[in-house]
Amino acid sequence: MAPTIEPHPPEAPPEAWEEALGDGTVPVTLGPAYLAAIARVEALPENGNGADKSWVVRAMRRARERRAKVVRVR
Repeated sequence: MAPTIEPHPPEAPPEAWEEALGDGTVPVTLGPAYLAAIARVEALPENGNGADKSWVVRAMRRARERRAKVVRVR
């Protein structure tokens, strides 16, 4: 089931959201299936306190290095 995307809650007019957010973005309502999937991923042992997450730093560094080498071709 795909998440439900609502441009604004039914009780609030669109102008109220534009005024509240101020940057032209639209709030998104996430469905229960999506939220349950996020909860399952967050509950994995690999995501717990004290788990080794040093691989994230290495992956981000490699991604930055790859992007630095990109050349625009026209």
